[in-house]
Amino acid sequence: MAKKVRPKAADATPAEPSFQFPVFDEKAFVTKEYEVTLGMVVTGLLSVVVGIASWAVTAALASFSDAWVLSVLIGFAGLLGLHPLVNSLHPRAHVYTKGDWAGLMAVVFFGWLAIWFMLSDIVPRF
Repeated sequence: MAKKVRPKAADATPAEPSFQFPVFDEKAFVTKEYEVTLGMVVTGLLSVVVGIASWAVTAALASFSDAWVLSVLIGFAGLLGLHPLVNSLHPRAHVYTKGDWAGLMAVVFFGWLAIWFMLSDIVPRF
């Protein structure tokens, strides 16, 4: 059986300073999260409006077989209009990163689909 290695009593080299975490800026963190939350509110309202518009077009043009194409185009128009709309309604949107914009686009896309499909199932025609 091997012997345990004993630590040396005193080295000639000085001990390395321990790692220090950088100072956390709480105010900047909360401010950024507040700005992203305001963008999410605008995005959520946009997805509701686009979803209702897609459902209204689908229900009004139910006799046409390709009515869903116009509804999809409305949804993608809402997705493309997200950036200018958020920038115009929220002047501090310049603090958003690419990840924040990706999250906002995902909310619009999936919110639009959910509302459109839900209304199409619940209230099929006018």
